[in-house]
Amino acid sequence: MQPNVPTASIAAQCLQGRIATGKEPVPILAVFDSVNQTGTAVLVDLVARSLARQRPVVVFCLEYSAATWRSMLSRTVGGSAAASPQLALADLFTSLPANADAPYFDTRILPALQRHAKSEEPILVAIDAVDALVQLAPSSTTVSNGAWLTRHLRRIYAACPSGSTLAFGVGADTFPAPQLSHVATHVIDVPTAVRHLATVTVDVENAALAEQERTVVRNVAAHDLRLDLGANDPDRLVCRVTCRKTRAGKYVAERNLAEWRGGRLHVQPFVDADPVEPEVPAPARAADGEGEVVRAVPKTSKAPAPAPTPALAAADPAANLPFNLRLTDRQREARERVVLPYMAVQHEPQPVAAATAAPAASSASGGATIFYEYDVDDDFDDDDPDADLEI
Repeated sequence: MQPNVPTASIAAQCLQGRIATGKEPVPILAVFDSVNQTGTAVLVDLVARSLARQRPVVVFCLEYSAATWRSMLSRTVGGSAAASPQLALADLFTSLPANADAPYFDTRILPALQRHAKSEEPILVAIDAVDALVQLAPSSTTVSNGAWLTRHLRRIYAACPSGSTLAFGVGADTFPAPQLSHVATHVIDVPTAVRHLATVTVDVENAALAEQERTVVRNVAAHDLRLDLGANDPDRLVCRVTCRKTRAGKYVAERNLAEWRGGRLHVQPFVDADPVEPEVPAPARAADGEGEVVRAVPKTSKAPAPAPTPALAAADPAANLPFNLRLTDRQREARERVVLPYMAVQHEPQPVAAATAAPAASSASGGATIFYEYDVDDDFDDDDPDADLEI
């Protein structure tokens, strides 16, 4: 099914100023789509806008034929992209082998790129679907399809002039999960490998499908949600654009939401915001001057640590006690210096004469003296020193 191009000019407009003009070149751009929503419309719109700025474009037709590509470009804004002299279509739709053929890159793809990219001017290379290239990978137990594909995509980009852009579509849900085996360390699935390779990723979703699913889950009518998503428009797209760029030597990801509504592009950037201060949306123009930033959506911040619950407080053995079970170092040292009476008598026995004279001396000093006399039934048991007092 061919995508409806006039309603799909979304992410291409967000990135058009950087890609087409080369002010901030984007080396590799990946468009992730699914069986519910194709992402070819984003590539078609990107190609059309690059041609409008007289930038050379080479399109590798793997999923759609060259005639289909010209038909889609003729329905874009202006309709002159299909007849542009800067456009080169490498029709590999019919010559793509059905089995593994690793030399196909060297015999067909790279020669076609070198034939069309003759000047040193930066170009845009678009591949409508890299899914078809995965089947060319040889059956190997040491290299995964993801590693094989990314290596050859780097070869394609290396063959382009400096400052060029490589854009391609990826079916995010068309690749099976890798099987764990004794070579699991070498297994890399295609979507993950491509996502790490690309500088800019565009995830395409169907807003109409999401609207319909939400009405089913919440058991409400579509018009009661009061959301302008166009539930009856099957070609409505919502893109999550993620740009990775270096800042002070580190990669920083910038995420944006883009929606085509009312014939205009509406971008909602995710920006850092202080949760304490109230949010004040400030209307502004998009980077290319064709869209309007309708509002700023603060990035979800980490939730504060929850306060200790009564259940956790009850689990503490020292909680709700009239005395302190935990001693400081000074209190612990003072406790060790205390000599209990029965221990003092055991280690330092006093004569009877000295013991009888002690009360007179203590009364003169105003103090008191504890007189203790041995008894045959005394028990100096460290484990139970007062056992002899039990009746």
